[in-house]
Amino acid sequence: MDYKKKQINCRVSEENYEKLLSMANHYKYSHCPTCNKAWDHGPNVRARPPIPFSVLAGYLLDDAIEDYFNKQQFGGQS
Repeated sequence: MDYKKKQINCRVSEENYEKLLSMANHYKYSHCPTCNKAWDHGPNVRARPPIPFSVLAGYLLDDAIEDYFNKQQFGGQS
């Protein structure tokens, strides 16, 4: 796998930005950033350390691009 990466700059809605922050640094958030309901992150999320939100955004974008490409390439089959 080639570990060279390209940097891109994009904008997301304020709501998605808050969601991204809360997923990346789950220790700071005990309530959903959009609806304010109590938020139990569960043992799998609490077990991992927080990461920078930009790193998480990169992971999510890579996954979304790969999924979208595969759906386009293989006629909706991923």
